[in-house]
Amino acid sequence: MSDFTFGILGTLASSLCWAMAVILFRKSADHVTAFGVNVGKNVVGIAFFTLTLLVIGTPFAPSMSRTDLWLLLLSGVVGIGVGDLLFMTSLKLLGAGLNAIVGCIYTPLMILAGVVFFHETVNAQLIVGAVCVVSAIVIASTGDFRQRPVRLVLGITVATVSMLCTLVGAVLYKDLLARYDLFYITWVRLLAGSAFLVVYYAFHPLRRRLLDGLGVPGNWRVLILSGFLGTYLAISAWALGLRNLPASLIAVFSELTVIMIILMAYFFLREPLTLRKIVATGLAVGGAFLSVMT
Repeated sequence: MSDFTFGILGTLASSLCWAMAVILFRKSADHVTAFGVNVGKNVVGIAFFTLTLLVIGTPFAPSMSRTDLWLLLLSGVVGIGVGDLLFMTSLKLLGAGLNAIVGCIYTPLMILAGVVFFHETVNAQLIVGAVCVVSAIVIASTGDFRQRPVRLVLGITVATVSMLCTLVGAVLYKDLLARYDLFYITWVRLLAGSAFLVVYYAFHPLRRRLLDGLGVPGNWRVLILSGFLGTYLAISAWALGLRNLPASLIAVFSELTVIMIILMAYFFLREPLTLRKIVATGLAVGGAFLSVMT
C-alpha cells in the first residue's frame, strides 16, 4: 500500500473518530467546563500514547536537535494547548452547527499555508474541490442561524482563532513527522499542550471553577471514550495523513468531519436529516474525491 493511500485512509479515519469525539465533547460540556474537557481528553491521550510507546519500544528521549525540540513543544502549546481550549470554548458558545460553519475557514487557511510554507502546487481542480466541501458545510449548517447564540460574535472570534492556532501548530511540526516517530511526536505535543493548561490554571483568577465537574466519577465515562477517540485515535490518524499528504489536500478531507457530525447527529441524537443536508453530503463527498484526483 502506497504512502498516499495510507495518508488518505489516515485522514478519513481521523475525520470519523473526531466526529464521534465532538458529539461526546458536546455532551461532556453540559456537565464539565471547556477547560475540564481539555484536561480530561489530554490525560486520556497521554495515558494511551505512553502505553503505545512502551509497547512498540520507542525511547522517551530520542536524539533530537534543540531546534526540532522547540518547534515540537511550540506546536503542542499553540495547536493543542491554546487551539483545543479555544475549540471547546467555541463549541460551548456556538453549538456544533455554527461552530462547523466557522471551522470552514480552516480549509482556505491550510491551502494558503501549503503554498506559502511547503511550496505545494494548487491547481484549479483542488480549488474547486475545496469550494465544494466548504459550500456543502455552509448549506448543511445554515439552519442553525435561526437560533443565534447570545454571544455570537465572541463565539465566531474564538472559533476563528482556534482554527488559526490549529493551523500554526500543524505547520510547525509537519516536517518533523518525516524524521521522528509519529506516536512520540504526538505524545510530546500533548505534554506541551497540557503544560500550557497547567500554567493557564495557575494564573487564572477563577481557577477554582475551571475543574468543575471533573470530580464527578460519572462524567469520566464520556471523557475517557471521547479522549480515546478524539485525542488518541483521531490525532494519530491525522498525523499519519499529515506525514503522507499535501497540507492542502488534508484540509479538504478534514472538512468531511462536519458532514459526519451531521449524519451522526441524525442516528444518535435523532436530529432531522433534511434534503438540504443530503445534498450537502453529496457535494462534500464529491468535492473530496475531486481533490484526490488532482
